[in-house]
Amino acid sequence: MKVSFKYPCGIIVQCQTTKFKGITTSRLQMINGCIQYCVQPQCAKNKTDVVPDSLFLDEQYLSPVKTKIGGPQVVDFKFKLGDKVRNTLSNMVGIVRYCIQDQNGCIRYDAIGGMVKDTGKPLLIRGFEQEYEKVSDGINKSEELKADKEYLAIPRKATGGPSRRSSMYNRD
Repeated sequence: MKVSFKYPCGIIVQCQTTKFKGITTSRLQMINGCIQYCVQPQCAKNKTDVVPDSLFLDEQYLSPVKTKIGGPQVVDFKFKLGDKVRNTLSNMVGIVRYCIQDQNGCIRYDAIGGMVKDTGKPLLIRGFEQEYEKVSDGINKSEELKADKEYLAIPRKATGGPSRRSSMYNRD
């Protein structure tokens, strides 16, 4: 799966909304199509022993600082978002939900498995590209869209608050 990223890793970018500025250390594409960059700010001059927290920011909010970018950066991921994969080290099976490329060129995947019985939360499987093998092709988009339409057709009372429904994993 080829993904076109707007910015390379290792450049200074700034969020147009919050003015948060730092160096892009990794970039990822989520299963919903959103592309984000991990932005690491520099240490304060008088506190070089304290590393500030990095943030993942959406691509459309970022702009380069004093850098000219020579076109989109294309990364060829081995697995597509939604593919069913097996981690060969743990033998755990899951669906790819993030494709991540770090500044050093390493490619990682974040897959989601079944639910953990004790907590009721989804099982997260993380690892490098070399640790995975494909089990089957990605989820069927037409079936997913049909399921979304059926879900959205259920009448609900408007609460006036923000919606927390994020994806196929969070259903009533």
